[in-house]
Amino acid sequence: LEPPPGYAPIRTPQRKLLATPTPMGATPAFHIQQTPAREDYGVPATPSESALPFIKPDDYQYFAKLLEEGADEEAMTPEELKERKIMKLLLKIKNGTPPQRKTSLRQISDKAKEFGASALFSQILPLLMSPSLEDQERHLLVKVIDRVLYKLGDLVRPFVHKILVVIE
Repeated sequence: LEPPPGYAPIRTPQRKLLATPTPMGATPAFHIQQTPAREDYGVPATPSESALPFIKPDDYQYFAKLLEEGADEEAMTPEELKERKIMKLLLKIKNGTPPQRKTSLRQISDKAKEFGASALFSQILPLLMSPSLEDQERHLLVKVIDRVLYKLGDLVRPFVHKILVVIE
């Protein structure tokens, strides 16, 4: 292949450097703006963001105790701590990422006897009755009930009627 007439290769490195466009400060016409803060959009913050998933506005009534800023866990009774732990696990199962769901589902089923039937069902059943519950959330909560029923065995008897009414 013959070069075209009048072609002269660039031999000086200084001209090569200026001929190539560079994004390193040499393009003054464009700059990337900062991402606006979440508050600018009115998105509420979830406490300890890495630990808890986003709480939907419809879920505030069920998970309100988790949102209390001044809640001192050392001053709480063992029953309140247990209730709070169950609430966190249910929130992670309902609204969390798949890894959060998996670990929370495992924890809630492993500790079912420790939590007790009344503490578990007093929080799971109202969630299942929620009119704004999506199909996937319902599926996950029924899965929780299934695992808890298996672990608790005969301890579930006082709640059988309530469970059947809710699941129908």
